[in-house]
Amino acid sequence: TDPDYAPVNMTSTLESISVSADGYLEKRIVDQLSELHGDAPYLATVRMYLKLCVIVLTASSSAIASFDKAEWIPLPLTIAMAFEFAKDYMQLDTRVPTINGAAGELIKVWLWWTGLSL
Repeated sequence: TDPDYAPVNMTSTLESISVSADGYLEKRIVDQLSELHGDAPYLATVRMYLKLCVIVLTASSSAIASFDKAEWIPLPLTIAMAFEFAKDYMQLDTRVPTINGAAGELIKVWLWWTGLSL
């Protein structure tokens, strides 16, 4: 047999693992909450800036049209479409509310659990 692939005795490994309820809470819920709270502001900011860029570029195409420079109108609209595509590709319109909802539900579970120990 190959020494790198020695069989593992799973029963002895599983018997040695013991996690308290508070340890489980700390590992699963609190860690997940900190990850969600780290992602949400960044993604919301990216979403806001992409929307702002789309609005500004679309408005600039109207300004270009008012100066009779019709040949330049497709340029800002193409860039605006690229920003809109990036926002849709990253699914920011659905991810940000979903992350906020998940964080809210995890907070409810955490508050419920900590309320049980009082």
